[in-house]
Amino acid sequence: MTATSDQFRDILETEENVHMGNLIDIARHGIPSKVRGEVWKYLLGISKPDKAEEAKRERQQTQDYNNIDKSCSTEIVKSIKNQITRTYSKYEFFQQPSVQNRIVEIISAYTNYAHDVEYNSSMISLIGPLVYSLKKDSEIFWCFEALMKKIEQHFSEDSLPDKMSRLMMYIRFVHSELANHFEEEELSLNDWSMSWLKYLFSRELPLECVLRLWDTYFSDGFDLHIYVCIAILVNCAEELQELEISELKGLLQHLPVMDMDLIISQAYNICEEIRAHNI
Repeated sequence: MTATSDQFRDILETEENVHMGNLIDIARHGIPSKVRGEVWKYLLGISKPDKAEEAKRERQQTQDYNNIDKSCSTEIVKSIKNQITRTYSKYEFFQQPSVQNRIVEIISAYTNYAHDVEYNSSMISLIGPLVYSLKKDSEIFWCFEALMKKIEQHFSEDSLPDKMSRLMMYIRFVHSELANHFEEEELSLNDWSMSWLKYLFSRELPLECVLRLWDTYFSDGFDLHIYVCIAILVNCAEELQELEISELKGLLQHLPVMDMDLIISQAYNICEEIRAHNI
């Protein structure tokens, strides 16, 4: 059961130190929208538990962000805004010019700050939940930078091709009929699983589902992610088995609203089952 905003504030508004263990314990079960942004800052390491240093640290983060070059080409600005409109076409919040301009500025700052990184369209779906949940541009920037580092670290431990191979093996173990259907329809893993694994469902799931899912990911890490992939497939299996390849691709790339509490619970159970069989 998701804790209330007041229960989160009891932890966040302590005078000396935020108890991270207690915060993580309740955050993994979902965070109310009123406090999500503030909690995410702690979970991503942008805010530190020591409250005595909080104001000084926030001032420094704001100053550091303000000092970053935010210039980019007219072509990139147009590309970012077009991608925002496509990615979040159903969300009025993201159609606001002021919001789009903020995203352009933060993405530009990030690509200038991380010198070896160039803009790509996946950044829009990854930064969207942060923009939706946090208020200050500097906070969004540093949370986005932390998120990108965590994703990079996640794939440094286990490469994307290895994860794709594991995913197919797990599908066959958990739902062999669905695996056989994918093979009969000649559905390639490259058609859908690469995006699922790399971008944490930020492209495929409705925003409200991504927000809930990321509450758990930011609390417990990304190791659960591959099992969430399996849980989603299991929940969609009946419909997927009725579809031909073009329709399969469409559903896998545009997933419906789901009960994410149920999906996450099933993912933990699938993880335990797979580990019990040493797969």
